[in-house]
Amino acid sequence: MTKEQQKQIRKWLSSYQILKRTVQLKEKHLEDFITIMYNPLKEITEKIAKPKDCEQEISVTIMNKMERIYLEIIEDLKYDLISMKEQMQEIFDAINNLNNYERSVCFNRYILGCSWNEIAVQLGYEIRQCQRYDLNAVRNIAKNYNDNINDIANKY
Repeated sequence: MTKEQQKQIRKWLSSYQILKRTVQLKEKHLEDFITIMYNPLKEITEKIAKPKDCEQEISVTIMNKMERIYLEIIEDLKYDLISMKEQMQEIFDAINNLNNYERSVCFNRYILGCSWNEIAVQLGYEIRQCQRYDLNAVRNIAKNYNDNINDIANKY
């Protein structure tokens, strides 16, 4: 395994924290979009569902088109969230398949975002030993993913 491949796997593992923050922001964005944009539009559309004149008919048509566009936006956001959560789960599973020492170090490093100093203190190891466990973990993840190291690199 080359240094570049190790770097790619670490980058992939580190993307967990970015994905986690992005999921939180997108969930908030989705909630706000539904509350502020979609629900009020839907209420208005329902109130004038039976147009009385030509102008109202045009308004209802426009609002129905807007509602469809909003629904597409909502579906896109939901799809993005599902995709990101699947990516997070894949990283979590890769770490979870390691032995106890490697799992502890990697969980603290990549899932919780701890520094090497924090991990060493928390687990009672020297910093260098934590880094060796990390290197072994990266190698084991590479073995578990066999030839898919390039696939991992291309995702992130």
